Amino acid sequence: MSGSDAAREFDKSHRIRTSVGRRQLLAAVSGLAGLAGCSALSDDDGSDGGSDDGHGPVVADAGEEAETQTVDTVAVGETRGRVASGGASIGRVQMAVQLAQGSEQVDLSAMTIQYVAHDASVTLAHQSTSTDGEPAFGTRAVSAEDEHDAVLESASDEYEIVVPLGDAAGEYPALRRLEPGTAAQLTLAPDTDAQRVVRVEVPSSLGDVEAGETVAL
Repeated sequence: MSGSDAAREFDKSHRIRTSVGRRQLLAAVSGLAGLAGCSALSDDDGSDGGSDDGHGPVVADAGEEAETQTVDTVAVGETRGRVASGGASIGRVQMAVQLAQGSEQVDLSAMTIQYVAHDASVTLAHQSTSTDGEPAFGTRAVSAEDEHDAVLESASDEYEIVVPLGDAAGEYPALRRLEPGTAAQLTLAPDTDAQRVVRVEVPSSLGDVEAGETVAL
């Protein structure tokens, strides 16, 4: 082979190696770009919800919510209002209560009731523990093993809670009589760990109800 032929063969071989090298480099760059695009898509669409570095989305622990929830110890049945003398307003709220399922005994005389109405509120104690002049609620045994106390001891026990209304002196505005269409909220607190909220609303008309009769609230 002459010198010129050898030179041409060398040049051809060099061009082939250069072309192959360029193709391999382009393929490598394209592959890296594809991986980067996949990573960006994964971050944008949120398909990867977890993160070990502590920067991923925070999910509330169901146990934390359960710890903040209160458990009812008192089950509230029918709630009624007794029409006051003269009619056209409710002078007493009456609600039936029993033990909630799974609850132990509840001493209603140790319970308090926060009563909210007429843009005011007042805390009521049981009539056996309140002092003279303080607003209070009463209890009446409907069916109980011992009707001389105010303790729910079994599932068959039932008491009626009575909240008298009609603060003539105006010292406790929340306890004014409930007119037709008005509402009130009662929060029963048998102890510090449980509360039961009850909302009552008077019918829009009491025209056909006589004084001393009751209506559903």
